[in-house]
Amino acid sequence: MHAFGQSSHATKHDDPESLVSQFYDLAQKGTKPDSSLVSSLNTSLEKKGSSFGPQEIANLLWSVAKTGTKLDPKILATVFGLISAKAGSFKPAQIAAVLWALGTIGGKVDSGGSCFCTQNSRIDSKMNSR
Repeated sequence: MHAFGQSSHATKHDDPESLVSQFYDLAQKGTKPDSSLVSSLNTSLEKKGSSFGPQEIANLLWSVAKTGTKLDPKILATVFGLISAKAGSFKPAQIAAVLWALGTIGGKVDSGGSCFCTQNSRIDSKMNSR
């Protein structure tokens, strides 16, 4: 997956990494994705959501927020579920990107962001018990 600041020339519309790379490239150019790309993303999240890793999730949300793309609430709920399920795998920069995007999108940060606080509390308690 491409980290922030890198670009890709992906052409596939079915795998998560290519879709996110396309969204990311458009966001860097300040271009909103067309409806077919948004539709492909919706389908991919429904069918292959579990294969979206922390970097794809962070880049996707950053791209959506940057372009002002509106995602279906059901799709946002899927993304929030992915964030919650994978919260312990996010790196600090990815967490920052997700939280910025959620704030920018105007989504419920509690739905997508509270899992980071919960995960952080678990890590703190493990470290303090040593």
